[in-house]
Amino acid sequence: MVKGRFKPGQSGNPKGRPKLPPELKAIDSLTKDSLRKLVSKFLHMTRAQVMEIVSDPATPAIDLYIASIIHKGVNEADPGRLEMLLNRSIGKVVDEVSHQFPRPTIIEKRDGTRVELGYEAAERKEEEES
Repeated sequence: MVKGRFKPGQSGNPKGRPKLPPELKAIDSLTKDSLRKLVSKFLHMTRAQVMEIVSDPATPAIDLYIASIIHKGVNEADPGRLEMLLNRSIGKVVDEVSHQFPRPTIIEKRDGTRVELGYEAAERKEEEES
């Protein structure tokens, strides 16, 4: 049997986690909440406001990217772009589905016996057998 390579209290990574480059730190800091705020900001702007931000050379790349997705979605009447942004920022909306099973059908035979057909009948039969 092979035991662990490290003694108790000994770290497997003595140098720690490698440092992230500054550009990756910015991406790492982009949380779902910050993305939600950013998407919301652009969704409530007019087309002129979005174009003003897009044409400003000092606009951060993430703002340009989100603004361009929204701008293209509006210009091309593509709801898929908005859906993608909303799914990424607030999550997919789950549809609730409810099922109602029909009442069982009761068939009466000529000899007077009755037969129940349907989901509930099968469920009752299982309960009776156990």
